[in-house]
Amino acid sequence: MKNIILKETNIIWLTHDSISTATYSFLNQNNIRKGGFGLRIKEFEHEIKAILNAKHTNVVLVRGYYVHGKELMSVYEYMHNMSLVYHLYGKKKY
Repeated sequence: MKNIILKETNIIWLTHDSISTATYSFLNQNNIRKGGFGLRIKEFEHEIKAILNAKHTNVVLVRGYYVHGKELMSVYEYMHNMSLVYHLYGKKKY
């Protein structure tokens, strides 16, 4: 899967260690969505490609991804002025 996405895009394949460091060892407040086994690999690939094709000022850009077994993670550009969770769900999540 790594090669499929990288050949078609300019996003970065990240290591588990680099994501762990950037998220302070996967601190819960940094997670947007978690549950079950998450998306399957093919669905994950389609989701990443769909986001990459969406060109709009309100769409957060994908900067990288990580795939290892059942672990699937996507990394988005930094958003100032609150978090992506806040912008998606509003104050009710806080």
